Formats: sequence, structure tokens, C-alpha cells
Amino acid sequence: MEPETITAGLDGSTEGLAAALWAADEAHRRGAVLRLLHAWIMLAAQAPDTAPERDQNVFAREVVREATDAVRERHPQLSVIEDLVGDEPEPALLRASAESRLLVLGSRALTTWESFVLGDVSLSVVARAPGPVVLVRAGAAGPQHAAP
Repeated sequence: MEPETITAGLDGSTEGLAAALWAADEAHRRGAVLRLLHAWIMLAAQAPDTAPERDQNVFAREVVREATDAVRERHPQLSVIEDLVGDEPEPALLRASAESRLLVLGSRALTTWESFVLGDVSLSVVARAPGPVVLVRAGAAGPQHAAP
């Protein structure tokens, strides 16, 4: 039987990192695989030997790398999948919800006006996701479990 997957959506914010850490704690507790997903519509196809200074996806890679490093520090044995998706965040997260046991997103706790002006992907995903979604605020990364 294949282990279940818990997906954390990343956007480079402190809330996104808090969501990744919360999801890592939950994946560790359940014996699940953690998928760290960053969706960016501008993700460029590049040759594997592209020089770092010419990497158009450097920001996207850095978002995922930073989260992976934080997760590995907390749970070194956890199975982690790094996933960069060339799509708008909302449809990519909705697909991830359908493919995962649980989707975890950062929440900025925007006011109604801020959500309207800035757009709030997490609220739209929560409203339409086919599976359970957890919203995590920065500073609320959940209980810390000791690594075995």
C-alpha cells in the first residue's frame, strides 16, 4: 500500500513556510509523504545544464529549497517531494487537493477588503477543494514532534 501524501502549498511567504512546517509535523505523525508544491505561471522550461545566473526559475526553486531545508532540519527522515508547477496557483492547488489526503496552505488572515483587493487564493481553494484543507498562520506551525 502506497503511503498517503500531504501537500503544502508554498508562495514564498512566512505563512507558506509555517504551512510547510505544520504539514511536515502532520506527515511525520501519520507516516505520510510530504509534497511541497509551488505553482508559478511563469515557470520556464529549461535545459538541465542551464547556468545558475541564467536560471529563470531561481525564485521558484528558492521557495521550495527554503521550505525543504526547514522541513529536513525538523524531520530529517521524512520523505519529501519537491514540486514546481507551471500553472496558476488556484487550479494547481485544487488538483493537489484531489491528489492528496490533506492540503495545507498559509493564511495571511486578510480582512474582507484586503482579500477583495489583493485576491485570496487560499479562501478560494478552501471553498472549492474536493478534499480537506488546513489554513495555517505564521507563528502557528503546530506541535513539534521529535524526530526519531
